[in-house]
Amino acid sequence: MLLKISDVQHKHEPALKTGQEIFDEWFSSPGGIVLGSAIYVSGTSGAGKTTLMANIMEWLNNEVSCLYSREMRLSPLLKQVPNLVNAEKAFVADVESCPDFDTFVNEIETIKPKIIIIDSLQVIAKEDYVLKKTKNEEEACYYIIQVLRDYIHKNNAILFLIGHNTKDGNFAGANTIIQMMDAHIDMVFDKKENTRTMSWGVKNRKGKMGSIPYFIEDGKILFEKEEDDSYHEIKNYDRIVNDTILFLEEKLETVKYNSSGEEIKAELLKKLKKDYYKCKKSNLKYIDENSNYYFPRIFVQEVVGEYFKLIEELEYITEYEK
Repeated sequence: MLLKISDVQHKHEPALKTGQEIFDEWFSSPGGIVLGSAIYVSGTSGAGKTTLMANIMEWLNNEVSCLYSREMRLSPLLKQVPNLVNAEKAFVADVESCPDFDTFVNEIETIKPKIIIIDSLQVIAKEDYVLKKTKNEEEACYYIIQVLRDYIHKNNAILFLIGHNTKDGNFAGANTIIQMMDAHIDMVFDKKENTRTMSWGVKNRKGKMGSIPYFIEDGKILFEKEEDDSYHEIKNYDRIVNDTILFLEEKLETVKYNSSGEEIKAELLKKLKKDYYKCKKSNLKYIDENSNYYFPRIFVQEVVGEYFKLIEELEYITEYEK
């Protein structure tokens, strides 16, 4: 029957605290992972999606949890996330122990986990339904999500559903997937900058949008990293190196005249550039080969010093300025 708005009861939504203050505050308004939530997790390669799931199982080790791994078998999974053994009430399954999704559902009805993790939606959809020609991919994904949503609704549980990303970095699949979920975590690993960030990608019904940086060390997800003075010193040298490279290489392209206003011969300019890039290459090679003894100051001292020795008699006058 139809209900008046005034007759609708607002239910309190309790949340499970992970003990990770930054993560809990980011995750939801009440703080922690809200019971009854379905969260879609996607991200770039190396972002640590499975590692995050293993850490959540460890953080919530007082709760029964279950990870259904269809991306990899259990042996390599446990090698990748060895700290999973610290989750005392954790259950795991792969295609050998649970050959299909329906078998897995029967198993969880027996053990009644509070946290269910599926890795991954697209693999189950393809292997259990698309290849058997019983459903297309969109139908299979809808069916899998609907069955799991029914379970978490009846058991006041939490679902984490890992999915794939496209080459463009967006989640793969129909928009129906996200529409059926309460939240979407997007995890990004920037290889060039060596940084990792998790954000609320498309939606978060349980809290505010936003992102947090994180680190992975020995299989553990960390949201704050202790940094000593040497770390900050290295980062400062990194900044100096990068700024110096940009400055010097820009100036190399603008040098046209000597201090008397005479145009520098092409052969000399060619030599200046060749000497600079040779010096730069040798010093960067030294830094790469001695990463455990990382002294960017060597680059700063040597390259800057050598460069300015080469062009100390020149003025930075471009043709435009001339």
